[in-house]
Amino acid sequence: MAGSVEMRLEAGGVDLDFLAWLEGTEERLPRIDRIKGIRREEWVTAIQAAVWLTQHFACPEWIAPDKPEDWLSRYNLLQRFLWGALNTSMIGRAMRRHKDLQILDNILTRLLPPENRRLYQEDIRRLRRHRQPLWIPKYKARPAGGRRESEQTSRMRAAVEYLAQYSQTPYADLADFWNERLAVKKYHANGIYNRLCKGLAAKLGAGPPAGFHHLDFWHTVYSGDFRVVFPGPFPLHPKLAERLSHAPTASDAHEPGAAPTSAPAPAAPRP
Repeated sequence: MAGSVEMRLEAGGVDLDFLAWLEGTEERLPRIDRIKGIRREEWVTAIQAAVWLTQHFACPEWIAPDKPEDWLSRYNLLQRFLWGALNTSMIGRAMRRHKDLQILDNILTRLLPPENRRLYQEDIRRLRRHRQPLWIPKYKARPAGGRRESEQTSRMRAAVEYLAQYSQTPYADLADFWNERLAVKKYHANGIYNRLCKGLAAKLGAGPPAGFHHLDFWHTVYSGDFRVVFPGPFPLHPKLAERLSHAPTASDAHEPGAAPTSAPAPAAPRP
């Protein structure tokens, strides 16, 4: 399109693919903030269900048209994500760590002969001699106010911050660029401005907010390095999967073929 904002931005050195990738209303990332709201018994049930599903790779007639290796990869990945999320949830259990260890000790006593469990129980006693885990007094957490910002708003912040490096009118150029790519007038400069300023301008007493570090985060995700999202592998949204080929070597944890390291290998399915 002659004279389009896209041509002008491209001539100015803007990465148009990145800018276009930021557009969209859909959620792409796992909702890590909700991990703390999942009860312990729910984790056990979910992992058991995932293990049961995984086992059906051995029943090709039941999982057709999926291939057994595709089924196995998909559910190995799900198990690895659930184990990773469960490990992440341990951060919030600091005040209950003594009770957790006591439960572990009791289960070892019930399941293993004395000599088989001796080393584990000695390890627990050794750590206790070093005052581990720490005793943390109970406290009442202050209620968190406000609502979690949507991914769409976060990506808008990143887009505005990015364009502000190349344009004197980043809000208008962003709206025009996204509208050109969509071939429909969906975005308006004032609408983007008001959305990003809502709840922030009054608090900061400043002009329109820029990216507030959203740009660094989303550009890292765009580069295929998903470690900033979650410390382990997780099921990928198509918009993230298309960036996987750009991932650094350290993100190879997203390769779906390996079995979860904290879970048993799949066996034949049981009813």
